[in-house]
Amino acid sequence: MIRRLSRGMLALAIALGSFGPVLVYGTDAGVPVAAYSPLHLKAMGGERSRGVGALASSALDAVALPASPVAASLPSQGSSRLYSVGLAAGDRISLALTAPIGEFDVYVYAPGLGLLSGATAIAHASEGAYPRALSYDVPGDISGTYYIEVFAYDGYGSYGLDWTVTPGAERARKDIGAASAVALPIDRTVTIPDALQASELYRFYVAGSRRITVDLAGPANADFDVYLYAPGTVSVFPSYVQPVASGNGGSANESFVFDVPAGSSGLYYLELIRFNGSGDARLQVTQSLMPAAPSAGRVAGADRFATSVAVANKTHP
Repeated sequence: MIRRLSRGMLALAIALGSFGPVLVYGTDAGVPVAAYSPLHLKAMGGERSRGVGALASSALDAVALPASPVAASLPSQGSSRLYSVGLAAGDRISLALTAPIGEFDVYVYAPGLGLLSGATAIAHASEGAYPRALSYDVPGDISGTYYIEVFAYDGYGSYGLDWTVTPGAERARKDIGAASAVALPIDRTVTIPDALQASELYRFYVAGSRRITVDLAGPANADFDVYLYAPGTVSVFPSYVQPVASGNGGSANESFVFDVPAGSSGLYYLELIRFNGSGDARLQVTQSLMPAAPSAGRVAGADRFATSVAVANKTHP
């Protein structure tokens, strides 16, 4: 569910640069946000991430996350409470929200927030029965103070929040050297474990002027992404490595189409990576001839005037 808050328009204006440039946490001054990979920006709640709503509170209002279980209340519909908690690289935070009445949501925001920063949530549990549970693994380069928001979407009253932090998860992401050689088409079931940045990486040859179509169908409670990297990619790990195409919304169902330019034949790399959750996903990758551009020939007539007359006659007989 997407929340519409009174601060939303101001947050959007800030995010779009109406009040000057915005430096997203985890990026360097003077480096455009677009220079960073969509996976890196997604983990920061950056401008290119998928989001579920504008931050309801100022980060300045955050209080330290009390010991679990947290027992508190919200006074009115639309109100919220914001907590802060320090997390290190590899930490996994698990949250479970309960409430006797009403519709309460829990959201996780990345470090670097400020007053009305326009940030978007990097993880959330906002629908379904209680407990509304989620877990999030902190990427290796984005440790710091995270924010947990409990939001009264419908109704108000008391709530309970259970939480744990499990430290020391090792990154399970595969790099170029571990890519599996495959031939297109691909149609297989891939099991993604519940591990930090668990991934599968494939390499396959595609000729120029071909169309690559990627479809991923995964479990409802997971968030998997797919990224396609160009020939010559040395590593997928650096935060500035850009895929040529991607599907990185907020679910495990992703798809995209990429037309390989003429003269760009070579080994392409396809990465399927876990953002949250785990389970089996069906991955389908096909290739076909790139469709020819439509003809721009004349409708009728030997010159522009004759063509315009013919068009007018067909439009208004």
